[in-house]
Amino acid sequence: MTIENSAISKASVDIANITISYDGTVEIINGSKATPNLPYKLRTNTTQTFTCYWSWREHRNKEVTITVYTKQGYTPISSHETIKTPPPAIIRITVSNFTLTHKEFFLFNVTNLASSIQNVTVKNMTVVVDGNAFKINETSPSFPFELSIGKTQQFNCTFNWTKYEGKNVTINIYTNEEFHASRSFILPIVTLDVKFDSDVSTQYFSITITNKASSTINITGIDFNGTLLDVNLTYPSLPFSLENGETLTVICPFDWQPLIGNPVTIIVETSNGFNVTTIVTVEDT
Repeated sequence: MTIENSAISKASVDIANITISYDGTVEIINGSKATPNLPYKLRTNTTQTFTCYWSWREHRNKEVTITVYTKQGYTPISSHETIKTPPPAIIRITVSNFTLTHKEFFLFNVTNLASSIQNVTVKNMTVVVDGNAFKINETSPSFPFELSIGKTQQFNCTFNWTKYEGKNVTINIYTNEEFHASRSFILPIVTLDVKFDSDVSTQYFSITITNKASSTINITGIDFNGTLLDVNLTYPSLPFSLENGETLTVICPFDWQPLIGNPVTIIVETSNGFNVTTIVTVEDT
């Protein structure tokens, strides 16, 4: 906990002790029960963080009131604060893995932290995306699943997230003991932006590739309406490694003028096990 002696104070104060009150019981923190030890002189316009040695292991999910006392008898503006201790079990979604090579499922890890004092049984989970909550019924291992204190379990969840690429998603985990964990993140995506500009050339077009796949991708080829372009004539030449979060514009040789007004399919091929496809109408920008 951190205590402040404000800049508007006129004198130093001596922090005498700190008390913790719960269920009619008062625990006193003084002397070596705090670091730095109490009493402690706190000068004007300074703050001090104290580590208080009080085992709350057996006092889970309780409201406790922390109160500060000074030798001078001053009443601090915020002399006490009421907080709730952590629940008997603390679960976390520690790792999640969505990969563009397998968009029909995803992996995630659930940990029952070592600071928990009881096992939990994971009973179900939901995925929330675009305001819709999807209950996941098919997992490996299946639910319910008992998770012991300090243990981590990886789950393989069947859920086709193809149409949600690049969206914000939240995973929620629920247990029989009414504990809950959630984690939010953005699903991976690789986007393409195609431009045709006769002011530059009708013999070339450009593709801007933005990598948000959460990993490096290796671009190996570009297919234009069924024609595989010569990778030695693109600029830069291919293959080309694109780091996560980076953007690359590739200048591609192709006489596109006869196709103005028509839709074309462009495929960016990678060696990562997936391709990225876009359908655009050829329009002179």
